[in-house]
Amino acid sequence: MKSKLITIPIKILTDILPFVEGTSHERKIKNLLENTGRYQTQNIGYFPKKARVERIVDGDTIVLSSGSIVRYVGITAPENNEPFEREST
Repeated sequence: MKSKLITIPIKILTDILPFVEGTSHERKIKNLLENTGRYQTQNIGYFPKKARVERIVDGDTIVLSSGSIVRYVGITAPENNEPFEREST
């Protein structure tokens, strides 16, 4: 499986932690929380300089040919099945 970048609020990760205590997921979540600065989405240095868009999901989300999902920061567009969805894509 290819790696994909997703954004998860820290609050959700801390809320999930008690439910995965003692599992491998606990270690992974703790590692993410301890290394949050390393994964900040503002650091775009690890994004490719060039990419091909495979498809447009909605007005602020695209899927690259590599399988990576990109959400545009600072753009709020209607989601699927919301008013003006077609116009935003």
